[in-house]
Amino acid sequence: MKFNIYLKPEIGHKVTLIAKRLNRSQNSIINEALKEWLDRHFLSQWSEGFFDFEPITNIPDFKESQKELNKDIPEDPFNFDCHEN
Repeated sequence: MKFNIYLKPEIGHKVTLIAKRLNRSQNSIINEALKEWLDRHFLSQWSEGFFDFEPITNIPDFKESQKELNKDIPEDPFNFDCHEN
């Protein structure tokens, strides 16, 4: 696919220098840079349907469940505030 684009002179100059240094074409440098940019930004949005979910509403209350679990646990022997001296 062909595109005609305008590059600011300082960007075009840098592309030319890098292409010469790496013995590559300017087109390949621009193509690689654009690919990297697209890879970072193309999927930065949530995919379609991401927010179309049904919340789970029948989850038991955590604090109530914790109270139920803790009722059978003996007092902490390492809690020095609760022991007589």
